[in-house]
Amino acid sequence: SHLQDFFFIATLLASPVISCKCVNPPTVENSLNDEDNTDVFRVRVKHEIRPNDVGDNYRYYAARVKRVFKGTMRAGSERVIIKSATHSCGEIFEDETVYLLFVSKQEEQAKKGLDTFTVKACDSNKMYSEVTEDEKEILDVHRKGHVHLNEKDKNSFPTN
Repeated sequence: SHLQDFFFIATLLASPVISCKCVNPPTVENSLNDEDNTDVFRVRVKHEIRPNDVGDNYRYYAARVKRVFKGTMRAGSERVIIKSATHSCGEIFEDETVYLLFVSKQEEQAKKGLDTFTVKACDSNKMYSEVTEDEKEILDVHRKGHVHLNEKDKNSFPTN
């Protein structure tokens, strides 16, 4: 019976994928309201980069913020670094592709002068082409109420 106990424990230890399963399927609304997500962007991922002084288990991507739905960053082609885990829960992004990303700002910059943001598992990160009209409405309503907009941006919303 000691052998059976050993195999049971060994099986548990050999199953890291379990930690990646999300309790609830992520929704745009839940991810938007998650306080761990300091920022929500429509972002164009340019390409993967390898910061010289970083030797950890993350992928890093050069990206440009196209629209801010949550956070304090100014919108409009702001350059940032997106950080994603390399394990099974990490996200792999395609070059020159636009995404909706729910991220948390990091204290340390992976590349000098560029803000670094981390994506985590169990958020509604996706290609922007997959965002539904209902989800875009949720994002725009949140943006209108929370993001500091300049006059030009305010005029881009339909007025009732």
